Amino acid sequence: MMLSARLAVWLLLMLGGVAAVRAVTGPVLPDARGVTTTAESNPVPDHSVQENADSLTAVIIDRNLFRLGRRPAVATSSAAEKPVPQGPVPAPRRFHLLGIVAGRVPSAVVEGLPGATGARVVREGERFGDYLVKRIREGRVDIVGIDTLWVLRLKEQGR
Repeated sequence: MMLSARLAVWLLLMLGGVAAVRAVTGPVLPDARGVTTTAESNPVPDHSVQENADSLTAVIIDRNLFRLGRRPAVATSSAAEKPVPQGPVPAPRRFHLLGIVAGRVPSAVVEGLPGATGARVVREGERFGDYLVKRIREGRVDIVGIDTLWVLRLKEQGR
């Protein structure tokens, strides 16, 4: 029994030694099938001396550094080839300020809000779809959209 245990230990040590030698002397990755790595089939531009980052950009663009063979991709993107559908451009939103009620919590009567037919009473901080009633001041209401600020002013009587 003791002899077979010693024999097993020696066999494991020998296999471990062979594996260690193979790991140190063997290639890190096996060669890819069909990929040639000769200098003639894989010319790499000589950009060894680069003075600034702009010239390094040319190296990255010339060769994809992350492909094994450093060849251009076979498939190209067709996203740029698809035509962009041209639909009718929606008319800009038209808000109309009809009146302002001053007080501790001011409110305003605004026409043209999305989701509302006719005029609607609004307060600061109220949201209607993508629009926010930002501020109500004397004679003026500020409404903020995604990329636009509307400043609505009361029309003076007689003008």
